[in-house]
Amino acid sequence: MISNNVMVQDEGKDYIFYKASCACGSDDCNQTLELGFRDFKEADLKEIELNLYGRLGQYHLNFWERVKIAFKVLTNGYVELQSDFVFRGEKAIADYIKALEDGLEKIMGIENF
Repeated sequence: MISNNVMVQDEGKDYIFYKASCACGSDDCNQTLELGFRDFKEADLKEIELNLYGRLGQYHLNFWERVKIAFKVLTNGYVELQSDFVFRGEKAIADYIKALEDGLEKIMGIENF
C-alpha cells in the first residue's frame, strides 16, 4: 500500500496493478492502473504499457437518455464519454505519481529490457 488513496491490487513478474480511490468516496469512480511489460520477441519490440480502467459515464441517466446513447453507438459505431476522478489535496496527487514511478521502476528492472 502506498497510501489510503493508492494501493497495490495485484503484482506479477512483469506487471503491477494499483487501485486508486476517488476523493468523492464512491467505488463507482475508482480507477485501476495497470503497468506492464511486453516483449514481442518475433518483432524485436519491447514496450511498457499503462492502462487505466474505470467506469465511465453518468449513472443518473433516465431511460430515454440511455436509448439516445445506444442509438449513437448503433449509427456511429462509437460513443464519447467522460468521467471525473477527484484528487483531494497534494498528497493524493503525489501518491498517484509515486505509484506510477514505483511501477515503472519495477518494469524497468526486468531483465533484457
